[in-house]
Order: sequence, then structure tokens, then C-alpha cells
Amino acid sequence: MYTATTFTDRTAFAARALPYLMRREAAHNLLIGLIDTLIYRPEVYPSAHMVTVQNEAQEVVGVALQTPPHPISVSLFDDLAAISAAAEAFLAYQDDVSQIGGFAQEARAFADHWQKRTQCPYEVHMPQLLYRVDQVLMPEGVAGTWRAATLRDQELLITWYIAFERD
Repeated sequence: MYTATTFTDRTAFAARALPYLMRREAAHNLLIGLIDTLIYRPEVYPSAHMVTVQNEAQEVVGVALQTPPHPISVSLFDDLAAISAAAEAFLAYQDDVSQIGGFAQEARAFADHWQKRTQCPYEVHMPQLLYRVDQVLMPEGVAGTWRAATLRDQELLITWYIAFERD
């Protein structure tokens, strides 16, 4: 049996959610960054829907967060069955969920539960991936050296960023 806890206090939510999220920091970097913004720059997101899901031992097994009008973001969940508790908590916040972000299994499980409860259909709009660098291999036989980017590099970096997003 899983239960959801909704929060109005951002600090209390951070205290409960962050230890769980930090166990898989790379995977949860978006949620961790959003919580940081909620605490240290509250004016950026005047409202937030904050939920943790606990097992019977009251251990956090998943986190969901929405900073309207942005999508709901769901963490990895220790058990996909716990997603239904998060979805139920969000039913109290609103009648319509237009977007859910997160890992594929968790986002789909949330959407499936939402669809069962509301009869609203859904479709996968954009699968997302997480890229992580574990080791940088220095190129051999290449002229030049590493250096920090400067303002002179701005136009090139923007071009590269746009190309990365497009690809």
C-alpha cells in the first residue's frame, strides 16, 4: 500500500524529497534543480504542486512535482505500482494534465492511471533520454588545448546548442 503526501511548505517538501532524489542524482537532476529554485528563488515559481509517495514503512519511493504551467515531473519510482498514489494526489490539484515528464515507464504509468480515472486519452509526444558522461577521453593527434569559453565564443556555442537540440 502506498500513500501520497502533498506539501504546501517548500522547505518541508525539499527535506522529504531530496534524500530520495539524491540517491540517483544524475537521473533526478531536473527535479533537484527545480527544488533548488523553489527554495532559493521562490518568485520564479509562485505556485508548485509537490508530492512524495511513501511505502508502508513511510520510506519515500517516488516524487512528483509541478511548477504550473509546466508539466508534471515524476522521478524514478522504486515500484511502478506507487505511481497511482502520485496520480491520485494530482487529481486534487487539477482536472486536466496536459503533459507529464519523466522516465518512460513512470510517465506512462502516471498517464495510464490518469486516463483510467478521467477517461482522457493521451499520446506520447516526445521521448526523452538522459545523457551522462562517465569519462572524457582526450583526443590524440589534435592541435589545440582545452580552455574555458569566453564571450567571444558565444555565437559558436549558441550555434552548437541549437544543432544539438535539433539533432
